[in-house]
Amino acid sequence: MRLSVVNRSAFAALSRGRAPFSILLAPMSHSSSEIRRETVLAIGVAAVIALLVNVGWSRVRNRTPRCCATLAPEALLPVDRDVRVGTLRNGLTYYIRVRHVPEHTAELRLVVNAGSVLESDDQRGLAHAVEHMAFRGTTNFPGRGIVDYFESIGMRSGQDLNAYTGFDETVYRLSLPTQKPKALEQGIRVLADWAQATTFDTLAARQESGVVMSEWRSGRDAGRRLTEARDAALLGGSRYAVRLPIGDTGVLRRFDVVAMRRFYHDWYRPNLMAVVVVGDIEPSDALVLLRKHFGGFRSPREAPVRPTFALEQRERARVVRLSDPEATDIRVALWRMRPHRSPRTVGDYRAGLIEALLVAMLDARLGELAGQPSAPVLSATAERRSLTRTVDADVLRARVPDGGAVGGVEALVLEGVRAARHGFTATELDRQKAVLLHAAEDEYEGAGRSASDLASAYVEHFLGASPMLPRDEGFELRQRLLPSITLEDVAQLARAWASDSDRVIVVSAPERLATTLPSDTALLAAVATAARLQVTPYVDVAATTPLLERQPDPGRIISEKTYRDLGTIEWVLGNGMRVLVKPTRFVTDEVLVDAWGPGGASLAPTESFVSSWLSDRIVQATGVGPLDGSQLAKRLVPSSASIAPRVETIEVGVGGSAAPRDLEQLFQLMYLYFTAPREDSTAFRAYVAHARELARGRVANPDAAFDDTIAVTLTSHDPRARPISPALYGATDLHTAISFYRARFANAGNFTAAIIGDFSLERVRPLVERYLASLPAGHRESARDVDAHYPNGVVERVFRAGVGPKSQTRLVLTGPVTLDQPTSQALRSVRDLLQLRLEARLRETLGGTYDLSTDLDLREGPRPEYALSVDFTAAPDRVDTLARETLAEILRLREQGPSPAELEKLTAAQHRDLEGALEDNGYWLSELRSHSRLGWPLEDILQHDSLVSRQTTATVQEAARKYLDIHRYVRVTRYPLTSAIARPPSSSQ
Repeated sequence: MRLSVVNRSAFAALSRGRAPFSILLAPMSHSSSEIRRETVLAIGVAAVIALLVNVGWSRVRNRTPRCCATLAPEALLPVDRDVRVGTLRNGLTYYIRVRHVPEHTAELRLVVNAGSVLESDDQRGLAHAVEHMAFRGTTNFPGRGIVDYFESIGMRSGQDLNAYTGFDETVYRLSLPTQKPKALEQGIRVLADWAQATTFDTLAARQESGVVMSEWRSGRDAGRRLTEARDAALLGGSRYAVRLPIGDTGVLRRFDVVAMRRFYHDWYRPNLMAVVVVGDIEPSDALVLLRKHFGGFRSPREAPVRPTFALEQRERARVVRLSDPEATDIRVALWRMRPHRSPRTVGDYRAGLIEALLVAMLDARLGELAGQPSAPVLSATAERRSLTRTVDADVLRARVPDGGAVGGVEALVLEGVRAARHGFTATELDRQKAVLLHAAEDEYEGAGRSASDLASAYVEHFLGASPMLPRDEGFELRQRLLPSITLEDVAQLARAWASDSDRVIVVSAPERLATTLPSDTALLAAVATAARLQVTPYVDVAATTPLLERQPDPGRIISEKTYRDLGTIEWVLGNGMRVLVKPTRFVTDEVLVDAWGPGGASLAPTESFVSSWLSDRIVQATGVGPLDGSQLAKRLVPSSASIAPRVETIEVGVGGSAAPRDLEQLFQLMYLYFTAPREDSTAFRAYVAHARELARGRVANPDAAFDDTIAVTLTSHDPRARPISPALYGATDLHTAISFYRARFANAGNFTAAIIGDFSLERVRPLVERYLASLPAGHRESARDVDAHYPNGVVERVFRAGVGPKSQTRLVLTGPVTLDQPTSQALRSVRDLLQLRLEARLRETLGGTYDLSTDLDLREGPRPEYALSVDFTAAPDRVDTLARETLAEILRLREQGPSPAELEKLTAAQHRDLEGALEDNGYWLSELRSHSRLGWPLEDILQHDSLVSRQTTATVQEAARKYLDIHRYVRVTRYPLTSAIARPPSSSQ
């Protein structure tokens, strides 16, 4: 169960049909390298981008319009014809929709139009507590009945079974396997119980109170504290400022069941609820079940009116200053608050498109600024935020160097002023139009979204945040509106963004630097001064040279093998590279490409390890071929192609993804990352300067200290396991890094590649021949044993860090392992079973922790090892007790093995995981990679399900005895600086 303190964007409907603009803009990246000014006229770029846009528009130009024939601004937006929306007699709204992607799955939501903003003073935090208690027992599912039932049919808590509480709403979520008998009815029955039959058992409440307090405690880090303080200040004067969903600790410690029942009685009523059912279902059956289980639900007499809360508008700018002892850097932001607008008409939709274009262009300019040497900002972004259901904000934000708050604020203001006075260039606008266009095209050609995405869209529609656009009409609407948006349209909005009306300057810093921050007067003066400065128009200089100056001569495919059951072809190229090709239609408009080879940073001498290990990031900054990293990022903005190299301990690789339309560009980029890394000293210096500055404040982060302590302990302080620090980046050398990178990628015969997704063999074969088979052959390499192995015996480390009232511990059981499929499956089962056991014991019975997790890492290489870890946060006075309970559960698992019921849950969940994975491109890429790297037969990918079916209580117990060795583990524990708990002695046995 989780908290949500930010409502969804009002314009969620405009990106990929209904997803937030932030998702639509995600492919934009910001490099840390300098923008080099080219001598090519920008008009050439405009022509290229305009061509891309026109090609996209031409696809639908001859279609008969289905929506908004006149595009009149006042015309209402069309409504999704495929969803059945209605209201029961008691006022409950329902949304029912058939969607067969993924197969055999139904997404269910119970939406309650009530959240923390409706709490009375004695209920602060109890809206969230009510959500927790719903999982602790209902009339028809007492105790653990809900969790036990859903786990028995293969669902996982937190993944398929979850909920969240926000300011204005509470949403419960189920992802059901519909092929299970009665699963849909049981799911709807549980939703109905949550809506009207939660029991609020007193004993269960005492247990759950510890879990809720642990959830509060787990969020006591610098980021959460600063965010909550910022939101309280931004929302000051409104009820939202004093009704954060996590609540008041005094109220949470009392955990008053009577107050919970009162909130539940007042606000959990049918006229404030919706039920969403989307998936592989029969709609008429779902409606019958809804009427059966919800039809008798009635609102209480004299129910309170559901109020709304607005934020008072302020005319003058103001400053909010924040500090925290664990903050790692100084950040500045310009917020402009304004009332939320829900898009209902074509005019609203067009305004949302204009805003998306403005945000994207400002964001790109700020990213370009941050990439310049000696820039006043380390990173900078523009975004649109929805703080609450009634309050939106325009935000420009930046990280700045120590002492750079005024410079950062001035830089943000200047970019806003530049856009307001001079507007944008045609090339910028066309580039971002192409991004929006391709997003719409991908949504349309992709035949819509998954059941989960659709369910989320209907939740937002009920809560008033977004319309329900039909997929085809939403596509047409964007296609037809984008050409009408002019530079003046965007400039007009930019002038509104530059207004001082209700502007808030937010500055946050580490506590040690708080006294060095400029005064409020100085910050306001900096804004006023910057707003009066003369600024030159922005010059959009983008590279127009081809990615490749000359096309490589094609190589040859010298052999071919077909794996019919896998739907996979294996090609061996003339240079020795092995290529695995699997065309799929799991996700239309998606192609994944990856190439990997053994060796990695293990081949680097210890004295130059840092430069070698960071060489992939350095190459991303310095760029490839004719473009540095920043120029390349800008060039790829209209494209779906995304690719990056990687240098890991025992492997190197390069991989990415693209829509089929950009597949050749993806292959060209892969070719360049193999053959043409740039040794660009200017871009390198900018990268190092920014990286060192960002690493400077990391010493104050207790989570970073925890991770670093684990890393050095697990590697017995190997010199290659150096924590991130300014000195680490200072030890890098450009020539050493690029030389190491070139040596690793000069050996095409050392690599295997996989290509998976929406393509035909006829389309991809010539691309493989030209861009992969033409790579230099080189020689084979293998990883070197660098002696960074897990320690023997029991090693415990404890330290103090952080001011939050929480401790964290991680227990890592390790040992040597034989890497074969039965062993891999056995270890996964032990991990999953341990998760089940510890959730039941540590979380539900003892109420000691909220965020418990188990993880499994299989380390390949000359001496394979496994690491099975348990991680949780807890109150400082309980962390050792819970660690002892963890070891006790491990002993019980070794001695008793799983119960038949536990094995049933384990097996059902793993079968369901595999069923969904087999229709996922990423899963197939991962499986082809791992089987290829480990030398396992590719045909065995289809044997995972049979391995799951063959496991028994005896085989799982045998694996537990073998791999849960309580005489060989590492335990690292962090206590807060101010904890009164005596710290146990550090020991090593």
